[in-house]
Amino acid sequence: SSVASNTTEAIDADSQAAPTASLLHKGASGQPTVTAAASVPSLGQSVSEVSSLEASVQVSTFFWNVHWQCSVAARGASGACKSRATNRFVELARGAGADIVASVELSDGMSQPVDLTSHGLEGWSQVDGSCARGSGGDSAALAFAPGWNVLSSGGGCLRDDWDTRAMAVARVVPPSPVQGCSSLCVVAIHAPHSSITAGHEEIARVC
Repeated sequence: SSVASNTTEAIDADSQAAPTASLLHKGASGQPTVTAAASVPSLGQSVSEVSSLEASVQVSTFFWNVHWQCSVAARGASGACKSRATNRFVELARGAGADIVASVELSDGMSQPVDLTSHGLEGWSQVDGSCARGSGGDSAALAFAPGWNVLSSGGGCLRDDWDTRAMAVARVVPPSPVQGCSSLCVVAIHAPHSSITAGHEEIARVC
């Protein structure tokens, strides 16, 4: 089973199997409910097994695109913007009781995500998605609360030209199985303005 993002400046859940989750509004936190689609019992499935597949699972997420201008103090952003945004990100993530967080363009330079685990999310597991391109680039990062185990991870670019953006991907084991899935694939993307033409192989490798 997989949980993946498919929105600009957001983390979303969109499984290729049964689970789905509600889309979070830009810049907000929330608690999407992962629910199973109506299922037809197969031969040999007990009533309890079917009921387990139909049960909902609460997964709280938080995301924020602070924009690159804040991270590098450009175009009117103050030199304190990145530090303040980092502290606020951690404050909001903790206030939301988030299990999974995603940061976009909160970076050291243009393409290296800020290490959230050293700024208040101690004990979390962070996965960096760095997309360097010349003197520019883009960044995205995922972080998972204690109790979530990262089995494999990666990241990179979603295009090979000026419109490229970053993504981060991780295969994780949640604290408890989700609808019979022992592990999930979580993807956070900063969608480009045009189509996504790269990154598919990296996601396949990780997941």
